[in-house]
Amino acid sequence: MYKEGFGNIPNKDKVRSMLDEAFRENPGQWIVHTYIIGKTCEKIAKDLGLDPEIAYASGTLHDIGKGYGYDNLAHMMEGYRILRFESYFYLARIALSHGFVTGEISSYHGEINVSKRDEDFIKAYLQKRQLDDYEKLIILLDNLINKTYLGLEERESLRKVPKTKERQERLEILKSWQDEFEARLKKPIAAYLPRPRYNKFPYNLLRKAK
Repeated sequence: MYKEGFGNIPNKDKVRSMLDEAFRENPGQWIVHTYIIGKTCEKIAKDLGLDPEIAYASGTLHDIGKGYGYDNLAHMMEGYRILRFESYFYLARIALSHGFVTGEISSYHGEINVSKRDEDFIKAYLQKRQLDDYEKLIILLDNLINKTYLGLEERESLRKVPKTKERQERLEILKSWQDEFEARLKKPIAAYLPRPRYNKFPYNLLRKAK
């Protein structure tokens, strides 16, 4: 479906199809994380005056690169390529940059496991990136949620990265985004998470993969 100002956005059937295909390639818990963020984005969008369809698709597919066995920075680059190939250019942008709170590549906590050419491309993109509410929301949720709501501090501690001035500044930015969104919402972000229904997608996929 076409959204003015955002281009082509996949409907829920297409999103489901893409996740199913990726899960067949690489079964794992990654699908629960990305699905929960998508559903939470969809619910929050309704109270923020955003488009729930854009929010759902952007959130649910932000980690699509992990479905093809990529991790660390490579999963963002691969997600970007997958979504661009499908002509979902706005979603590709979010897949590429959801790991960066600031415009510096050093704000990412994982391994820089991409080619020098891709690294330079990401650096150049980040320098000209202009964050909107959808992208800020997905970055924030990615730092609040694993498979359940953890909060910024616990999510950060589980990453086991050194506590540096840059990491603290990154955390302060995320806290300010959380305060900004929750001031506009009817309830705390944690209250928007979907309840896991283990007989439903994507939890049924995990049972089948065991």
